[in-house]
Amino acid sequence: MEQALRMKEKGNECFAKQKYASAIDYYTEAICLQSNVAAFYTNRALCYIYLEKWVPAQTDCRRAIEIDGSNAKAHYLLGKSLCQDHEYDASIDAYEKAQSVLDGHPSQQKASSFAQDVLAGLRLAKKLKWQAAHDAQRRRHNQVMSLFQTIVDQSRTHELKCLPDVDTALVHSNHDTVLAHMMELLEMHVRLLHIVPMCLEFCIAFAIAGRGCRRATVMWKRRHIGPWFRWTAVRA
Repeated sequence: MEQALRMKEKGNECFAKQKYASAIDYYTEAICLQSNVAAFYTNRALCYIYLEKWVPAQTDCRRAIEIDGSNAKAHYLLGKSLCQDHEYDASIDAYEKAQSVLDGHPSQQKASSFAQDVLAGLRLAKKLKWQAAHDAQRRRHNQVMSLFQTIVDQSRTHELKCLPDVDTALVHSNHDTVLAHMMELLEMHVRLLHIVPMCLEFCIAFAIAGRGCRRATVMWKRRHIGPWFRWTAVRA
């Protein structure tokens, strides 16, 4: 065990110098010597995260959780790597498990900023999940608009070319009316996409430091951030 701890300390020294690949080698040596210590896996997972190697990081976090299910750091790092890997549902679940572990240790939660890191990660995962769903809906909406426009144009062309004694003005009027009505319905759907979801109803804290101001926290309610979301969605 002593040799494994020495390898861990060397890994920590490399990590402090941002030599993540070397740190991984030392943590791996520690794991080979003592494979049932969760901290060795979480330390190596953090190095993988800095190197943007999400899958190995997830593997190490899950191994650490197998060893110690109450390891909040392992759940947190798992959530972080899953979020970066666009696995938002699994990421949210991991962050919530980290919160649950911290809730069981109130003194540890209050004494450390780690709980705030977990909460920030959870909020980010929920935001990115909503944004991904919103983007997918926007793409589907655009596809529907394009398809319906094509169908209406084809119908218009068919009637103008194939029907004898057709009233050209009436054909254009009918198709324009149908197209305008459908576009109105689709635009109503777009407005619904901009509604702030329930997961973002909680207050959002913005830490402000700069321009000579003392550090402060400003809380924004849903009614205040709703217009901002709609504005950013229009700009996107």
